[in-house]
Amino acid sequence: MNDYWEKIKDSEDRYRLFPVILWWKLTTVIPIRPIEFYNLKRDCVYEKNGRYYFKIERLKAEYGRKRVISDIVTDFELNTELYFFIYDYVEYCNGKEAKQIVRKLENRIKDL
Repeated sequence: MNDYWEKIKDSEDRYRLFPVILWWKLTTVIPIRPIEFYNLKRDCVYEKNGRYYFKIERLKAEYGRKRVISDIVTDFELNTELYFFIYDYVEYCNGKEAKQIVRKLENRIKDL
């Protein structure tokens, strides 16, 4: 997967596959539910005092309900590589309509 990712470095396909690669990279370091990943906001990464962080709103389904939105926001420290990986995609998406990162994937699938 890493070889293919490097092969398409300067291609539009890189951004089409970004959510899949991001899911793979994030879940190796941060426990994240699919609905939480789906709802990632563009401002989910930030820098503070020379350190990089990932902000996620925790969501959890409860028995008998479709979904409960929690007000709990959790910040995880990221390594530099993962921060810039996400930041690169956010910069690419600036000016696009969707506020969530993953919803860009939905729009691309519809265009196929």
